[in-house]
Amino acid sequence: MLRKFFNIILLSAVCCCFWSCGSALAMEITEQELSQLETNLNQLEVNNRKSQEEVKMLKRELTVLTVQSENQQKSLQTANESLKQYEKEMKAKLNRTKLQRNLAYGLAIYLLIKK
Repeated sequence: MLRKFFNIILLSAVCCCFWSCGSALAMEITEQELSQLETNLNQLEVNNRKSQEEVKMLKRELTVLTVQSENQQKSLQTANESLKQYEKEMKAKLNRTKLQRNLAYGLAIYLLIKK
């Protein structure tokens, strides 16, 4: 119990010491320094607004580019599907042509043998 009391008194003394030191450290600024700080603050606000506008513009641009990219992806997918379909059609045509050629050879051989 006595130890808690001692700790509270010690803590109070430390706080008082920092409180009195803090007020001694208070700074005064000149009119010119205040003016410079206000100018800096105003410039920072202008820069902040410009940055926010640029961020908004970049977000819009990103959205547009994302949509374009998605559209191009869909176009590529459609083109790929068309090419696969064309490949199937060409294979089928090639197989028909081979079949017709083989039938023509067979018919020619048959006609040569029959004579």
